[in-house]
Amino acid sequence: MALQFNKVGSEPGISVNETHEAFFELKAALKAQGWTVARSSDGTTYNAAGDQITTAAHLANTRAWFEIANPAGTVHLTFQRVNVNYQFRIKVSPSAFSSGSPAATVTGSSTSETVIQGGGTDASPTGGTLGATTSTARVYQIAVDDAAPWGFYMCGYRSAGATEDLTMFVDPLLSGSYDATDAFPFAVCVVSNPTITTLTTSTPTYLHTRYGSTWQTIGAMSTDGWGSSSAVFPGGVGTDPISGSDLVLPFVYGRATGLSGPNGWKGLSTLFELSGAMRSNADTATVTTTRDHIYLLGGALRAAWNGQIPAV
Repeated sequence: MALQFNKVGSEPGISVNETHEAFFELKAALKAQGWTVARSSDGTTYNAAGDQITTAAHLANTRAWFEIANPAGTVHLTFQRVNVNYQFRIKVSPSAFSSGSPAATVTGSSTSETVIQGGGTDASPTGGTLGATTSTARVYQIAVDDAAPWGFYMCGYRSAGATEDLTMFVDPLLSGSYDATDAFPFAVCVVSNPTITTLTTSTPTYLHTRYGSTWQTIGAMSTDGWGSSSAVFPGGVGTDPISGSDLVLPFVYGRATGLSGPNGWKGLSTLFELSGAMRSNADTATVTTTRDHIYLLGGALRAAWNGQIPAV
């Protein structure tokens, strides 16, 4: 397994102006690593067996949509542009959206689905606001696994990296960190303008997983210490006092036991680490090879990167 970056691997980022363009680029990056579009529509013509969204302009049409699945068939996603280019309804399921009445403006459905952005129904969708609401120059980094377990992340910035635009990921859990009977060992997220506290809050909204057959929102746990509520990870422990290297911990996913069940431990991230020292968006680090990691979410998260100087 190795992450493949952007469109050709050597790019410092992908430039877009609209949210629908970012999702079109994500679709292209996923397809390049074996994900398949099972059904789609450009808002006028329904394709029951393939990808009707061949240009970004097709995804700018009202209620255009596509369904895409990883090569193992363990994660299925639908993306539907609703009324404007920054409003989308997004669903996730461990099985195909092969039920319902898919049509030119209606997505398919699955009995095991959940809506992770937007609302309404397949027949009458409402969109969640994702990214800037005006045409604004922004740069996205996209990384996709080229083998099982088929994770990916997409993170965008505007204002020269100072402002998060949109983050989405499917994070496979680390083998051995979750129950062997867990049929959905993934954390899934799509959120606009996130910070690290968006994901580490004890009352989660934007991170999703399944406990058995039940969808729940989860949090990515930070660590508190020093006898107070201040976080040690991220940002509170600094660097290693001997080597000067950044100290990191894996992202830990779970749902607080004080929330409605099912809840509890979920597992460890394979995509992200919490940084002991806060960096800036799109800073890079050298762990094994030059610039092989990048900092996201205000510099609190570290993820694998392609060695380029990010274009933000």
